[in-house]
Formats: sequence, structure tokens, C-alpha cells
Amino acid sequence: MRLAVSVVCLFVATLLLSGAASGHVVPVPQFLPTGTVTTMSFAVPNERPEPMSGVIVSVPAGVRIVRAHPVKGWTATVDRSTATWRGGPLAHLAIETFLLDVDVSARPGSVTLNTRELYRSGATVDWPATLTVVPGPDDGRSEVGWGWFAAIGGAGLVFAAGLAALVWRRRASVSADEGRSAG
Repeated sequence: MRLAVSVVCLFVATLLLSGAASGHVVPVPQFLPTGTVTTMSFAVPNERPEPMSGVIVSVPAGVRIVRAHPVKGWTATVDRSTATWRGGPLAHLAIETFLLDVDVSARPGSVTLNTRELYRSGATVDWPATLTVVPGPDDGRSEVGWGWFAAIGGAGLVFAAGLAALVWRRRASVSADEGRSAG
């Protein structure tokens, strides 16, 4: 029983932490539905000791850039599968958020967007951002329906309830043992 609980805990932790460990540029949301335009935000930190002067986001086939939103102090441009923001500058250890509207036609699965930070010295820093494409509300071509995601969510709730019951039972057992040893 303990092995099963350990395996499930490890699986849940892997799911929760996998997106955060993928790179320093953090895109939100991590899940993109097909057939809809989604506004994504990219939290871009400047981890270098020099000012950052640009950011480039490139999308793969199956993802179309609809619009790169302007940010105060930055100029946004779109050229087919690439959005570029130039300006700033973004100081060392500062973070700026850039918004990008994308239309996803890719099949469900993983896609990787490439982000590149640009510096006046000519230096660049690349961060891949792996996201998950999920079936959209009207996506009839997918073999995986929303029922699958509901089942996973339900299993997570059952797991959480079981874990809570286990902790409660363990505490009750420890309390009973302490009561017997005190008397």
C-alpha cells in the first residue's frame, strides 16, 4: 500500500512541477486549446548583468501568431511565426511581461516555443518553452475527449481524499497510543 501511495505522490509531484522547471522564461497558460485564440503571457527575467534590449518568441507549425501586444517602452512586431519586442532596456534582475495572442491548430500533444533574450552587446540567451496542446471545445478530430481530463481530475480528488483519510487515521492511531502510554 505504501508503495502505491508513494508512486501516486511522485506522479502528482512530477505533473505539478514539470512546467516550472522547463526554463527561465515562463509562459502562461501551459495548456493551449486547439481552435481558439489564446492570449499568452511570457514573464521574461533579465538574469544577465547587462540591460536586455529585446525578446523574440518563435512558434512552431500549428501555432499562428495573431498579435504581439505592445508593452510600455517596447515596440512589438510580428513576422509570420516570430514576434519581436525591442526597446526597454530591462535592467539586471528585472522582469517584464510580454503578451502574445496565438491561434492553435496543432494536434493535441507537446509543442515548443523558442524564446530568445537580446542584449546590446550582441549576447543572446535562448529558453525553450514546452507547452501542451489540448483538444478545444469544438475539436472533433481528437481521440481524447474532455472526459479523459475529467477522469484524471476525479482521480486526483479521490487520491486527495484518500490521503486525507490516511493522515486522519494515522493521527487518531498516534493519539490512541499516547493515551494508552499516559494511563
